Amino acid sequence: MAKYSRVVKFGAVGAVNTLVDFLVFTLCSELGRLSPAQAQTAGYLSGIVCSFVLNRLVTFADAEKVAGAAAVGRVARFALVNLASWGASTAMIRALTGAGVWKYAAKVVVTGAAMVINYFGYKILVFHIRENGD
Repeated sequence: MAKYSRVVKFGAVGAVNTLVDFLVFTLCSELGRLSPAQAQTAGYLSGIVCSFVLNRLVTFADAEKVAGAAAVGRVARFALVNLASWGASTAMIRALTGAGVWKYAAKVVVTGAAMVINYFGYKILVFHIRENGD
C-alpha cells in the first residue's frame, strides 16, 4: 500500500511543480517572447527547485537523512536525473512544435514524459527507496 501512497504523493507534489513550471513557461513565452524551448528551460528550472524541496519533505520523507558529502551527492544525483529529463523534454517540445503541435499541447505531453523519468530516477537513484515487491 505504501507503494501507491508514494505515487499519490508524487502526483500531488508534481501538480504543484507543474503549476510552477507552467506559470513560468507561460510568462516567459507570452510576456518574455521566448521560444518554446527557451520557455521550457526556464519553467523546468523553476519547477525542479520546488520539486526537490517538496519531494524530500513529502514523497520521499522516509528516505535516509543525509548530511555533508552524502547530501551533496543526493543533490548531484537529483540534478543529473533532472538534466536527463530536461534534455528529453526539450527535445520532445522542439520536435512536437516543429511538427505543428500547439505549444501548450506539446507542453502537456512532455510534462507527462518528464514525470515518469523523474519518479523512477528520484526513487531509485536519488532517495534509494526500495519497496517490497520491487
